[in-house]
Amino acid sequence: MQMDWIEFRKGKNPLSAFVATLGYSRVSYVCFVENEKLSTLLQCHEDAFDYFGGIPSQALYDNMKTVILARDAYGLGKHRFNSGML
Repeated sequence: MQMDWIEFRKGKNPLSAFVATLGYSRVSYVCFVENEKLSTLLQCHEDAFDYFGGIPSQALYDNMKTVILARDAYGLGKHRFNSGML
């Protein structure tokens, strides 16, 4: 499953979408949210798993700031991840 945020609106009334897409079938799940906090991300995961009827064997993230705090923080290809996601 590939996941990412799409940011539609910043500022006083932010609006983002969590998008999860299954790799082989390309079936997608979209959830509109007001923030990109870790608690929101985890709830979106649960909702996507319910929608898909199970949990995929792999999760791929496209540099979501909620997941990857710093790219190459410890050297090339060694990213600093949000400990709440490990």
